[in-house]
Amino acid sequence: MDYRTMDRNIYHKEFRVKIILLMLFVFIITGCSTVRTYSTNVPSEEEIAESITYNFNEIKKGGHLRTEAYLSEGFSSVRRITYFYRAKHDSDKVDIQLYARMGGSKWCLIEQVYDEFDEKINITLIEKKSISRNFVSEDFALNLSMKDLEKLSQQDISFKALGISCTMAFTIDKRVSNAFINRLYKHI
Repeated sequence: MDYRTMDRNIYHKEFRVKIILLMLFVFIITGCSTVRTYSTNVPSEEEIAESITYNFNEIKKGGHLRTEAYLSEGFSSVRRITYFYRAKHDSDKVDIQLYARMGGSKWCLIEQVYDEFDEKINITLIEKKSISRNFVSEDFALNLSMKDLEKLSQQDISFKALGISCTMAFTIDKRVSNAFINRLYKHI
């Protein structure tokens, strides 16, 4: 092997490494930009309605709606709850959930949720995960009917999440509920 061939091989290896590093950088940047965040202040109902996403599947003849995530009032410095609405509909039924994520420094181990009228809410426990050594999150969803959603759209309603090691109160803003139900009515 002569020196010109060796130089060319070294150049190609350096070029490949640069390309791989560039692709890795682009992957990291685009991955970080797609992470969903939450809004700390609930905007106007019109802005909420504009931010609701809707996807329709022609084959299944059904659609999905989703709001942005919002930080609930009633959070503490130790725990916080973010929430968003999501719904799935097809020709004969609608499934509505208020998806909530409780985050904090310690596990709450949520088992039940009650509204401010002491009515037990049907929930689905979704996921518990440790984000870091000092932060854990628990995801759960309140399974709602159209009647429940209509009630939520008329006034801010507080909920109480009861866990083995904590109790956490959180409030759902009626503007988010109202914008969501109005958009849902347009698609069902």
